[in-house]
Amino acid sequence: MIRVYALIIHSDFILVCDENYDGVLMTKFPGGGVEFGEGIKEALYREIYEEMQAEILEATHFYTTDFFQQSAFHPNTQLISVYYLVTLKNPFSFQAEVSLLPNYPENKHQSHFRWVPLKQLSSEGVTFPIDKHVVYLLRNQLNK
Repeated sequence: MIRVYALIIHSDFILVCDENYDGVLMTKFPGGGVEFGEGIKEALYREIYEEMQAEILEATHFYTTDFFQQSAFHPNTQLISVYYLVTLKNPFSFQAEVSLLPNYPENKHQSHFRWVPLKQLSSEGVTFPIDKHVVYLLRNQLNK
């Protein structure tokens, strides 16, 4: 299974997504699954438009999973995640708050977006192992 995610950084903040997926509460980066017949970058543009009604201005590859990760939702499936540093045409075209605390939607299959200060981004602030690794990589890149 291939998934694609956007690392959207604006004015020293990064966008995260709090989701309620079938009653499982999670915090992750915006994005989702690559559909059959779709390119990875094409999937990124589609996911961001579907989730946020936002348009991508630029997307630069940041990281692709380089270790084994079992899917949290499909136990017999290996997960490959691709992350892009993304610049949006209008980073304020969708609803998002500034907060360190998750704001999980009550209804299943809903998302809530929030801006987290980059200086306070931590691996504890995201749910999944690959996202935690990406936070580590981002923090190392920012501290150079």
